[in-house]
Amino acid sequence: MTRRGGPSVRAGVTSRGSLIETTGSRSEPHHRGYPEQRRTYASQKKKQTQAKMSDSKNSAAEEMPAGVKNLIIINHEYKKFICMGKGCGRAIKAVNLRKHLQIRHRIGFGVAKNASQVARGLKWNEELWRNAQLEDGLAPQVGVPVMDAFRCKHCRQYVSIFPDDVDVHWDNHGHGVTEGYNAEKVRIQTWYRRFVDGYSNLYWVVNESLTRDGEEDLSRGLESKPRLREDEGEQSTVEETRAVLREYYLENKEYQKLICIDKGCQQAVDPQYAATHLRNTHEVRTNLAVRIAKIIREGGAIQKGCDKGIPKDGMEPQKGLPVFDGFRCGGCGDFKARSVQEVEGHCRTIWHEEGKYYIIERVRLQSWGGWEGSDQRLWVVDERKDGEGKEMEEGSREKAPAEEMVEEMDPNEVPDDNSEESEDWSEEDGQEEREGCKEKENFDGWEGNCFGWKRGKAEDEGWDEMAGDWVVMY
Repeated sequence: MTRRGGPSVRAGVTSRGSLIETTGSRSEPHHRGYPEQRRTYASQKKKQTQAKMSDSKNSAAEEMPAGVKNLIIINHEYKKFICMGKGCGRAIKAVNLRKHLQIRHRIGFGVAKNASQVARGLKWNEELWRNAQLEDGLAPQVGVPVMDAFRCKHCRQYVSIFPDDVDVHWDNHGHGVTEGYNAEKVRIQTWYRRFVDGYSNLYWVVNESLTRDGEEDLSRGLESKPRLREDEGEQSTVEETRAVLREYYLENKEYQKLICIDKGCQQAVDPQYAATHLRNTHEVRTNLAVRIAKIIREGGAIQKGCDKGIPKDGMEPQKGLPVFDGFRCGGCGDFKARSVQEVEGHCRTIWHEEGKYYIIERVRLQSWGGWEGSDQRLWVVDERKDGEGKEMEEGSREKAPAEEMVEEMDPNEVPDDNSEESEDWSEEDGQEEREGCKEKENFDGWEGNCFGWKRGKAEDEGWDEMAGDWVVMY
């Protein structure tokens, strides 16, 4: 006896299997165990999968509205939407795509909305892929601009678009002394171009000699070599850069100094910090400061870290630096200071005898640090000399009021009103004039005449009481 339903069940299974595996050819048996057929089936399956993935990429691109099809690139590998608009070249989140297209690129509402819907339809977890960082040395990502940058040679973790920032990083992290420059020039990409004060913490170094298979390297077209595309109004870059350079900086080739000649500054600046100084002190735009610093570096007239000291005393003033009143020890002639108290302390250290006479000369000084800079090495200048070191004719310069007074005085006579109550010689007025550098008098003729003061034995009586014991020396 035959079991009811038995053969029919087996036949049904066989029939269902034949229909699935041998559709269109019932005469060919299905052999699941042959290795060659297994490999062929796997290969076909892989091709079908790849075709589907390719179709999904193409369909996503094809679904983008015509108005933004050439503006938005979809990076499926790293789940990014890259905007290739002018001055853009960065990743945009799907939720922000509509507003970005409308506000930044003036795309109509309907087109921008359709593009946003396509991006949202991919349902990517963008937060998960937000900080996706590529390995160094890969080919550039399509649509993302390639930029010049400088990387720390020591840790290779810090990168900036300014080389002087790398020097600051080097000093702050104690990387030690190295030969040559602390930074190496690299070519980088970053998804969001977030360079806060020149620094980005999400970047990768690219190898531009490599190209992505089957894709056109569009990043070269977005390359920020002039770095001016961020602002279309900067087409006259050369003229603007040179104008700002002349406004702020003066090169002193003799002493290898870069002088900031702005009225509120007037001090020497390290060439490697030229861009930082303009940004932080004078609020010059970052891209303009970068161009100026590049011109200075490429000029090669001023070398990094080259210090040729200070000029000799008695030379003509250095251009771009302020000239201010100061004092010099008449004994050694080397010690100089802005306040007479400092020179007085120096003289007390050298001349230990109580009754010893010493002279403090009043001079005109300069320093690389200007009024408030860090480099306060002082030297004496002779304002009567021109740029070639020659003395000007006596008739060509005006006499200072104090000099006229000295000529009228009898050398052996001391004015009766020269006391601590005197309006002309009061300590309060003198200190205010020295420290505040206000209403400075012209002492051009005093350096050559060795104008100064002589102090007697009243050395221990205190400053106010001693003021009356200062006498003019010739």
